[in-house]
Amino acid sequence: MPEINEVSDRFDNEEFTRFYVIGDGYSAGFMNGVLTSEGQGYSYPNMIGNKIDTYFDADIFQQADVQTSLGVNRFEDETQGQYELYYRNSGDEIPAQRVLEGGAPSSLAGDAGALRDFSIPGIRSYEVDKQLQTVNNLYLNRLPIDGQSSLLDFVIEQNPAVVLISIGYDDLLPYVMGSAMGETDQAEEEIASADGTPPAIFSASIRGMVDRIRNESNASIIISTLPDPLLSPYFNTIEYSMDLGSEITAQEIGQLNSFYSNFNSRAFEYNLSDTVTEENLRPFIDFDVDGGAQFKARVIQDPGLPDVVFDDGYVLPKIRHMSEDEYIPYGLEQTLFENNQYGKTQPIQPEDVITEADKLNIRRLLDGYNAEIRDISASSDEIHLLDVENLITELKQDEIEINGVFYNADFARESLFSTDGLFLNPKGNALIAKRLTELLNREFDVSLTPVDVNNYPGLIFRQDF
Repeated sequence: MPEINEVSDRFDNEEFTRFYVIGDGYSAGFMNGVLTSEGQGYSYPNMIGNKIDTYFDADIFQQADVQTSLGVNRFEDETQGQYELYYRNSGDEIPAQRVLEGGAPSSLAGDAGALRDFSIPGIRSYEVDKQLQTVNNLYLNRLPIDGQSSLLDFVIEQNPAVVLISIGYDDLLPYVMGSAMGETDQAEEEIASADGTPPAIFSASIRGMVDRIRNESNASIIISTLPDPLLSPYFNTIEYSMDLGSEITAQEIGQLNSFYSNFNSRAFEYNLSDTVTEENLRPFIDFDVDGGAQFKARVIQDPGLPDVVFDDGYVLPKIRHMSEDEYIPYGLEQTLFENNQYGKTQPIQPEDVITEADKLNIRRLLDGYNAEIRDISASSDEIHLLDVENLITELKQDEIEINGVFYNADFARESLFSTDGLFLNPKGNALIAKRLTELLNREFDVSLTPVDVNNYPGLIFRQDF
């Protein structure tokens, strides 16, 4: 890691020697699809922890080191490791992604009481205060903590003075990664891996967490909002519309119009029926070389379209063009590379697209979570808000400039995201640490130097040509 001069940092009392973190993957230093020792070192809480250790000249802020430089890829086969981005050919605009060798973390020996950072990738809000023996989590189960206690029990027993809570991203992410095909209203004991945590359960869990910390300790609380995963490069790299020349040709457009001519004729026949209401009209599949992006949009299957069966037995396929506000996950890049008819003559399947309806369901969950977090932070002067949601929104809407360097939320130079396109790289974590430093200077009796985002590694690309 880069050497950073911390000599002007000041902590007026020993309060921050008891600075604890309860978090999920977003605060753990999870990046490139894995959690490694290096990634943990670049997590934004650890950047504050480095300041604490330097000022008090002691090894105070300790993480549960996963003791591996490889990591287990959360989104691939369990034997796989971190993602790497590379360009197949010179002139490629979108990088490809491959998976490197993996390595699982070992069990953690020693005294868990020495730890300060309990950021657990994959943990959901309602699991923080459940007995550890009832929670199946690779990173939680390796901690040397009594299985009859909860993670929250253990942190409160350490008599914390300041607690950073960064929980909720992993309540939402499995649902988003499943293209919003899971459930969002299940009872706690019935929530499956691809389901989103219902807002009511999240609300009860996060409020219970905060209430217990406030009632059973004298700790101040810093609570973080959740970023919108749909603003990440994982959902913004592959466009809804195909690029003329590289993804689709003028000749193909003519061929596709011929291919869909019968479908369009039958859709037109159906739409002319006197019994069809406006909301039940069926769209055409219409390509146009001279038209706008919407006339080169990918074709998807949409189960939400009305059923249409003609008297002669013809079943009108439930297909349409994608719209501008819908998303193709970056994980589909390899499929599109290998099969150039996917999204053309072969409609993209529902599990490979985020539709408008899916987007609304995702936003409903995210807005519910963040509304609860903001309401909690406004309820007491001892609860402070770290607004990560606003930071990522700001980054996506307009590049953030730091000392002449412009950062972005794309798979591009000076991106703040890692190679998985969902979690931040070291520079991205440094930006959150910078905002957290500003919060600490404003709300606590400390004087901390800003974290220099430009000093940290960013996104790295390889090339095969």
